[in-house]
Amino acid sequence: MPTALLVGCRQVAFAEHRFSHSLISLSKLTASSSKQATLDMQLYSGDDFAMPNETIDQKLPKVGLLQTRDDLRRLKMNRHEFMSRPRRPVTVVLDRVRQNYNIGAIFRLCDAFLVERLIIAGTTVNLRKRKLVQAACGTQYWVPWVEARDTAQAVTEAKATGNEIIVVEQTGSGIRPENLSVSGPICVILGAENDDVDQRVIDMADLAVTIPMLGMANSLNVASAAAIVLHHLSLVLPIG
Repeated sequence: MPTALLVGCRQVAFAEHRFSHSLISLSKLTASSSKQATLDMQLYSGDDFAMPNETIDQKLPKVGLLQTRDDLRRLKMNRHEFMSRPRRPVTVVLDRVRQNYNIGAIFRLCDAFLVERLIIAGTTVNLRKRKLVQAACGTQYWVPWVEARDTAQAVTEAKATGNEIIVVEQTGSGIRPENLSVSGPICVILGAENDDVDQRVIDMADLAVTIPMLGMANSLNVASAAAIVLHHLSLVLPIG
């Protein structure tokens, strides 16, 4: 057989092989897509276990389907009911925290944990500031809050009404957040990253909470620290 003809035959055979392989791959892909479509229909029809096979068992969420924003909204009470809802007996005091994003984030945390009151001391607050609005996501209108000119004065008044004073700061005798054990009304004081909590306030505190810093940084962002402490308080201090 001439060389040119031999090469041509090989090219034709190779092309036929690739075409056949493509058809097989397309067939597998079509079957797989059809199977996935059936799975998707099952997952969203509410009949999760109608087809008990290995593929569906692997695809089923182990912790339930993701709740949409509408699902979460349906679980909420209306505005009038919310305003009269009991809150957790916690007052959060911000000592000279001036960054609007941090203030907004702490509004959101106070809403999430149903904090009784937020006191923002040592600075002037403008609820319309863009970064505050972005971080708070509307919670600045739902959390009871006040401004105070002086942190020490605000803490003195809280202590006089029976609040246990907890300062979140790096001190030599602070306890870890997970070791918190409280029962009554609590006043939690948080300071800005660059400014320690006023020493007058530390001297009035009944307890210091110190978050371990195991890396190279010496402190956490104030909103991050607030999230950790409020979470642990929520585990030991019931609402109402």
